Amino acid sequence: MMSKKLLVVLSGVLVLGLSAVAWAGIPNVDNSTAVTAAGQQVSVLVCPFGDGDRLDAAQGCDGTTVNATITLTVLDINFDPVVGYPPEDMWIVANTICLCPDGSIADGPTDGAGQTTFTGAIEAGGCSNDNSTNIFMNPYGVLSQPGLPIWFNSPDMDCNLVVNLSDVVILAGIYFGTYDYCADFYCDGVINLSDVVLFTPHFTHTCP
Repeated sequence: MMSKKLLVVLSGVLVLGLSAVAWAGIPNVDNSTAVTAAGQQVSVLVCPFGDGDRLDAAQGCDGTTVNATITLTVLDINFDPVVGYPPEDMWIVANTICLCPDGSIADGPTDGAGQTTFTGAIEAGGCSNDNSTNIFMNPYGVLSQPGLPIWFNSPDMDCNLVVNLSDVVILAGIYFGTYDYCADFYCDGVINLSDVVLFTPHFTHTCP
């Protein structure tokens, strides 16, 4: 006769096995990962209209252009690739960044290795310089990994998804005040006319 202790152990194994089967093919935020091609800290100017910097042409803040393409690998609970996960269910997030609808979705569905990329411009406003850039997989949440070294700033400085006079006022206050990365659109460590030049073409821009 089988002992009660052995029955409990077998029951537990069965439950774990069934759980693994039930979650197979479902993205797992603990097992999935995102990496960037950038080997350094980079800055990306974003605009609600989506005509800012592309991720594959980010600013290195030393006068260089840096490929900061993000490659996402989506794995399930068994570390198997999740194939065909739709691009609209994967997007870039960062603290204090405001996204337009579908403003930062993946380039395409995940492939046979569970991978997809983010290379283009982002439709967004706000400012983030705390290495909080990560990937959200709908509806499962943000990846468990640390954030990526990609900073964002935007002519939409008040993060209301339109570039207007309120943003001009904020920029003017910084221009005549102390340094603030959020207005350093040229990313050279100073706030000057080069940043105003980059701000101006985005005036009145909003989400598409």
